[in-house]
Amino acid sequence: MTDRDQARSGGTPLLDGVMKNTRARRAILNALAESHEHPDAETVHALAKQAEPRLSLATVYRNLRELEERGTVIRHTFHSGSANWELARESHDHLVDIESGTIIEFADPDLRRALEAAARALGYRLASTSLALYGVKDTQAINGH
Repeated sequence: MTDRDQARSGGTPLLDGVMKNTRARRAILNALAESHEHPDAETVHALAKQAEPRLSLATVYRNLRELEERGTVIRHTFHSGSANWELARESHDHLVDIESGTIIEFADPDLRRALEAAARALGYRLASTSLALYGVKDTQAINGH
């Protein structure tokens, strides 16, 4: 069962037993699990309020910070400059369409191996990576030209 599936079913596997499993946190995690985007805090708030109508924006911000500190959620700051959030899960990278703002997730094993080799060449072992590519849709490549 994925983290998204567990969050949807009311389980919060990402809360490690140290953090209190509050209705606010469950609503926030469920909002992130249901979102197929990388929502900002205001969007998380709007989504979570559907399940928890009394939830304040300040509570969302506070919980997102606490969940980030624990490694449960990840904050990204893409080209817009505002924070975007997602559940921490399997390693992946992002491509941001700078015209539309669309964020596309991808995982490329060849890229991962190249990054690991680069770190090894410098005398390091990769602990984690965070890669965001920025581009515009290449209509010529799409049309086969």
